[in-house]
Amino acid sequence: MLVRRDTFEQVGLLDEGFFYWEDIDWCKRIKAAGWKVVYLPRAKVVHHHFGGSSGEVRPLTHLASLRSTHYYFRKHHGALTALLVKTTLVLREAVHLLLAAITLRRERLRLRLNSLRGALNP
Repeated sequence: MLVRRDTFEQVGLLDEGFFYWEDIDWCKRIKAAGWKVVYLPRAKVVHHHFGGSSGEVRPLTHLASLRSTHYYFRKHHGALTALLVKTTLVLREAVHLLLAAITLRRERLRLRLNSLRGALNP
C-alpha cells in the first residue's frame, strides 16, 4: 500500500488491534476522512521467501483471523452485526469440526476445536 504522508497524519496509522483486516479498516477510515482509495488490480507483489514456518503458525493465524473479523465488524458496524458475524463464524467452525470428526483426522480435529473455542471467545 502506498499512502500519502498527509493522509496518515490525518487518519492515523494502522489499528494495532487487528492481525488481519487492518488494511481494510485503514482504507475505510481513509475514505471516511475524504481521501480517495484506489485499487490497482494489475499490480503484483512477489514474496520470494513465503511460507517458511507457516505450517507451525497456521492455527494461531487462523484464530487471529477470527478475532480480527469479529473486531472489524464490531468497530465499524456495531454490536448486533458483530454478534451475527460471530454466530456465523461459530457455525462455520462447528461444521468444520464435525467434518474433521467424521473423517477422523486427529490433527484437523484439534485445529478445528481450537478454532471453535477462538470463535466463541474473540
